[in-house]
Amino acid sequence: MAILRCNTVFPRLPNWCTAARGWLLFPLLIAMAASLCLSLLCSGEPMLGGESLSKWQFYEQVELPEDIPAGCKYVDFVLQPGVFDGASEDLADLRLYDAAGKEIPYALRVLKPEDRHQPIPAREFNRFTDRPDEHEVSLQLEVPDPEHNMVRLNLGGMDFRRQVIVEGSDDRQQWRVLAKSFLMRFNIDGRITEKTTVSYPPSRVRYLRVRVMRDQYLRDDTPALGTVEVLHLVKLPGEIVMWDAKLEQREAIRHGRGPASAWIIDLGGKKIPCQLLELTIDDREFVRDYEVQTWNPRPYGEQFATFHAGTIHRKAGQAIAPVVVEFPELAAERLRLVVIDHGNQPLKLQRVRYGAPARQVVFAWSKDLAQPLRLYYGNPQADAPYYDFARNLPTDLEPTPARAALAQREDNPDYVPPQLPLTERLPWLIYVVLGSVSVLLAGLIVIVGRQAIVLHDAQAASQAET
Repeated sequence: MAILRCNTVFPRLPNWCTAARGWLLFPLLIAMAASLCLSLLCSGEPMLGGESLSKWQFYEQVELPEDIPAGCKYVDFVLQPGVFDGASEDLADLRLYDAAGKEIPYALRVLKPEDRHQPIPAREFNRFTDRPDEHEVSLQLEVPDPEHNMVRLNLGGMDFRRQVIVEGSDDRQQWRVLAKSFLMRFNIDGRITEKTTVSYPPSRVRYLRVRVMRDQYLRDDTPALGTVEVLHLVKLPGEIVMWDAKLEQREAIRHGRGPASAWIIDLGGKKIPCQLLELTIDDREFVRDYEVQTWNPRPYGEQFATFHAGTIHRKAGQAIAPVVVEFPELAAERLRLVVIDHGNQPLKLQRVRYGAPARQVVFAWSKDLAQPLRLYYGNPQADAPYYDFARNLPTDLEPTPARAALAQREDNPDYVPPQLPLTERLPWLIYVVLGSVSVLLAGLIVIVGRQAIVLHDAQAASQAET
């Protein structure tokens, strides 16, 4: 600030102030230019508009079935552990190409078991809500020969438990009871807990009658029957795929509850989805508590954390079959199974398999696709493609897609590793640039200091002469 205001401090030396500004501006411009160049050099490779397969590290060839039917619309395949190990965790970097280099849109689905509620159109008639203790409504299904097994009721009120009777008829004359149940709705600490559906064995009767009774333990309660929806509940099993795990040798450990056995289970890669373990145990009779632990590699402290616990058992005389342990799905590289033995002999664990819901890749089949097809992955910078094909694909695929398979993982010969920032390739460069700028600024301070001393001495001498 003193230099910039030197016209005020030294009013008789305007020419020196102009020169001082020049001395100051020159190294500052050099410092700014050096900083700009350094920031440009330190940045990584710019992302361009298109996608080049040289950025994908791995690929697997899609082995199509030999007998694809003439009317086939779709082909699918299931992802294998090698894909999970090499791809990004959200699988956003999957790309499917044919031999001609044409990108093939696909849909990625997780085939989990699910309950699908299919509404059945129904017309309401004979509604009776004038009775204080019971409300009733009848329904006529509007589709021929419908199959249904559930009704969903909309009831008014809060904190109740009401009995519901569902009856069916083919002629509206003779009614038979399909189900009796209780529906409820309670507010527990600000959270609503309710049951609004009644299930019954699959039926094809065309007429339904639903009766709701008030809660007999609440004096002022009313049935408050609103709308009724007829449903067909379909339980879709999904698809579970199983793979062999590498089972390491048993380790005798001391658990907090007593002597125990521990086995490391290697899933064969990183980020492998796992929802169940299938244990092959030779013992004919046992009841043991167990823990499934996740592996958290770190330089100190406990490397395993309990994720799931339960009990496995087999009674004498039962057939020797694999014991299945299920838990919420997780992505892992290694697991540890801990079985608490107490005073019993360790279990003879021979084999472990693990499974998870299949990750299904579906694409439209055409004879124009140049074979072989390849699935590329291994590009952490890739964005999810969000194909229109995936968004328009119906939930139920008819006919059933032809099932293809994936070959072994191979390295992409065209892969070019991403260029590291200059600071990682030449880590000493930033110190050289900053050091040079520091030297320039130090030189500027010395020059300005000398000039100030000279000017001060000249001004003192002129005042002494006068």
